[in-house]
Amino acid sequence: MGPKQIAILLSLLIPTPMMGQGLWDCGGMARLTQAATAGFQAPLPQVPGAEWCRTARSATGATTLHCAWGFDFRDPKARAMFDGMGQAITECYPNHTEAGPDQTVNHPDSFDLRQFDLDGVAVSLSLKDKGALGKTYVFLGVGS
Repeated sequence: MGPKQIAILLSLLIPTPMMGQGLWDCGGMARLTQAATAGFQAPLPQVPGAEWCRTARSATGATTLHCAWGFDFRDPKARAMFDGMGQAITECYPNHTEAGPDQTVNHPDSFDLRQFDLDGVAVSLSLKDKGALGKTYVFLGVGS
């Protein structure tokens, strides 16, 4: 399944008014990595359907964009989005490198993490169940 098919699948599973603008295709990912390389100068790139997006600056001066999508607790659409985004990233960046399995975290709820290096841009994609909130989140972090 290619990035275009993944975008179609995600648009069926997670309808949002901005989904067609293509974050989950190679062009959308390229816009995010280019913005990261430039330090996320205003205006920030559009991020389809995100509940929120914020930038954070590290002690080294690097800026990272963090976005979140909330779902009902353990909604299968959250896993489908996480898996689809991960697959799109790997297909759009065939020369990417990926960190090994995530380390065990001391957390009562489930947690899944994928970390990528896309031509010098660090991308993290995580799926987290927050039982106390009754929510499952997909988080995306993009930074240089």
